Amino acid sequence: GRRRLHVEHRVHVPANIPQVILGTAMLWFGWFGFNAGSALAADEKAVLAFLTTNTCSAAAMITWILFDGAQKRKLSAVGACMGALVGLVTITPAAGYISVGHSLFMGATSAVIVNVVIAKKACLAVDDTLDVFPCHGVGGILGVIYTAFFAQDAGCVAGQWSLLGFHLLAVFITSTYSFVVSMLLYKAVNLFLPLRVPEWKEELGLDLSQHGETVIPCNDHINDLTITEEPVSSPPDGVTQSLSRPKMSSTGGAMRSVQAQADTCIAPRAAQVQVPPMDMGIPAPAPAPAAAAEPAVNP
Repeated sequence: GRRRLHVEHRVHVPANIPQVILGTAMLWFGWFGFNAGSALAADEKAVLAFLTTNTCSAAAMITWILFDGAQKRKLSAVGACMGALVGLVTITPAAGYISVGHSLFMGATSAVIVNVVIAKKACLAVDDTLDVFPCHGVGGILGVIYTAFFAQDAGCVAGQWSLLGFHLLAVFITSTYSFVVSMLLYKAVNLFLPLRVPEWKEELGLDLSQHGETVIPCNDHINDLTITEEPVSSPPDGVTQSLSRPKMSSTGGAMRSVQAQADTCIAPRAAQVQVPPMDMGIPAPAPAPAAAAEPAVNP
């Protein structure tokens, strides 16, 4: 099911936008080796794959930004990175088999289609925070179909329609296999390691609640935090569903509660987190001894 963040239509803010841009740039550069390098030679096919890869990704990036603007959305660097990634995914099946002009068309149309799919994804009861299926799934399917249309001397533009049937069959078989095997693996893992966390841990953030760390520098002792589970028979006050009572301990250094960690590290989110009562398991410090009174001195 969806996270509460998605159900309430709250904005998901990227943790570090410069890192997103850097990662996209590295991915774009590496994709040249992925597509052009697949030719295993420095020949015309490798050059064609290089050109179509760059053209499709650039077209998708620009189209994504323009489409966001046409939909009255903010033009963002993250949106540009999303468009570039969609273009890279879409062109991969077709990189060495289509013309540069066709790659331009593929990038522009795939960016619009994936953008619309992401906007409509909010109606589905799925948890896909990173938009993996719209970008990689839908983008990859579009790339396979476009390849059947635009492949030189073998696609629909060359009068060969049989390739389209084979590619549609490949999409169906691959999608069915991936879905069935993934569901079986998820169910098997869930028997030993539950994949769904309590709502308060979800609100706090999985980095902090599951691993005791966060991308935002905050607390020197955050790595000393350990969380174990103790079942409770009834929900704590202020919590509407059955949760688990966290028991916290520290292997060293000062200890703070999860709520205090949230106040320090992720203050905008902390106000919305309802954390159950906590048993810290740490004895209260002994009061400091009173200072001895100095003896009176007779003149």
